[in-house]
Amino acid sequence: MVANLRKIFPDFTEGEILGYLQYRNWDTAQVEAQMQSTRGYRESYKPTIRDIAPFMLPTPGCTAPDGCQVLLEDMKGNVLRDNEGRMILLSIGMCHGTVAEMLEQQVIVLYLV
Repeated sequence: MVANLRKIFPDFTEGEILGYLQYRNWDTAQVEAQMQSTRGYRESYKPTIRDIAPFMLPTPGCTAPDGCQVLLEDMKGNVLRDNEGRMILLSIGMCHGTVAEMLEQQVIVLYLV
């Protein structure tokens, strides 16, 4: 099942595919539709690190950012995942900014995977 989906969606990791399968109760028709939708979104919305860099830097007089999110690395060129295959996201403080800025912060962290 995963191998077949990897052929259709080579731009998705095995962990992502497993996540979609688990969330959609192994219904491959629903998984394919959701992955196609995700692919379209990723292709149409391409934020860059420059868009969110101000949120990852400490404010003047502080030694750490007020709030940001980063994916933990596995030191093998990918992200660290838990036993269920989900990415491990470190959240420092609280996401802040306008709604659009907070959306960009979320998307850039998840998009870079």
